[in-house]
Amino acid sequence: MGNKGSKAKSSGGGSKGKAAAAPKGPTRMEERSKDHTEIPLKVCVEGLEEVFLDGNKIEVIREETNKWGTLKAVFFENNQIKELPVDIIRAWVQLEEINLSNNPLTVLPPEIGDAWPNLKSLYINDCQIPQVPKEICNWSKLRLLQASNCGITELPEAVGNFENMSQLSMNGNELTSLPESVGKWSKMKKCFLNSNKLESLPASIGGWASLEKFYINDNCLTAIPEEIGECKNLAEFYANENQLETLPAGLGSCMDVDKIYLNSNKLTALPEELGKLKVLELLYLNNNELDALPSTLANCASLKFIHVANNSIEELPEGLEGLGGLKELNLTGNPIQLSDDQKEAFKDSLQMDAAADDDE
Repeated sequence: MGNKGSKAKSSGGGSKGKAAAAPKGPTRMEERSKDHTEIPLKVCVEGLEEVFLDGNKIEVIREETNKWGTLKAVFFENNQIKELPVDIIRAWVQLEEINLSNNPLTVLPPEIGDAWPNLKSLYINDCQIPQVPKEICNWSKLRLLQASNCGITELPEAVGNFENMSQLSMNGNELTSLPESVGKWSKMKKCFLNSNKLESLPASIGGWASLEKFYINDNCLTAIPEEIGECKNLAEFYANENQLETLPAGLGSCMDVDKIYLNSNKLTALPEELGKLKVLELLYLNNNELDALPSTLANCASLKFIHVANNSIEELPEGLEGLGGLKELNLTGNPIQLSDDQKEAFKDSLQMDAAADDDE
């Protein structure tokens, strides 16, 4: 009985002395696609971590957003924002992700390099920002940079400080080269540099030990560095519409590659080392200047698609008939004659000109 009284007293005393917890405000607010012409005051409050304001008509970042000291992610894409007021946005000290794509921004203020030390993801696609300030290279935590169609002409050497960079998308810019320092991006997994004016790639790309996807279509490249062979995790390599005349033998060391697209180049020969690519499934070489294929392709047991249309190939190497998984062999536009045995072997996969296929 004494014990019961003791428990009741203790319980009652504890509840009496406990202060009521203050109610917490929201940490996430969404005001998407509502035709706002300014940032609503209701989202200019303390305690927020995520704010979605994409698809409005916002022109100005208002002063009251200096309350976003806990903000981690903000989405402003598809608005009418013309500038980033440093005196306001420097208050967003916890910011990790910001999307500013498709706004009429013309400059990134250098001060944001120190203002946002925790930034991991930046999206500025379809803004007109031709210069990347070297100060943003202070973002050592940056993992993702999307800056397509911005008119960017060069990257500062200091981008090597992006030691955590894993995805870069800079399609549709005016880049003619990359700084050697990009070789420090050892965590790079996906790199998209289509439709620039790249004339060369630095040998330091061999430092991209984690690279899985490399897209460099529609540039002005005449060669690929031999060091690409050090990118052991490369799975997809797209270099269509360049001026490539040769391929490095090192590409044959990328044992995980399963897709190679090299259409519309000036290739006259392929390295024998391609025969080492045991998981290669797609090989596209249309519109080049090849007069032969390496016999070692017969060792690429996983090949399903070989497209070599519009080259100058006169005969196929022996052994290709043994590629049991081949689904498409496109020889259209080549001056080639196949033997009856070859026609039989490739009857389910062959694509070629009717004239070349006719029996004499």
